[in-house]
Amino acid sequence: MDAPGAKIDLLITDMVIGRGRTGRDVAEEIVRRSPGTRVIVMSGYAENAVAAPGMFPSDTKFLSKPLTLGNLLATVRSASTAALRGRP
Repeated sequence: MDAPGAKIDLLITDMVIGRGRTGRDVAEEIVRRSPGTRVIVMSGYAENAVAAPGMFPSDTKFLSKPLTLGNLLATVRSASTAALRGRP
């Protein structure tokens, strides 16, 4: 995200990135640079095992792996619709 004025509407990240980084790190950096970015976090672990209350903004969507195309599309649609309506 080096382009000045670039706007990211939706970030889809895994909870575990590697090399000492987490999805939370990535999400915080992207949202800092592009406020209003919607975030979807994926994980093979249960949501309550990796996303403690307050770890992500309340409007963050969680997607469990393995995922299906239907689950992915529904989650993206939910995040996009909420953004259009201006709410989580």
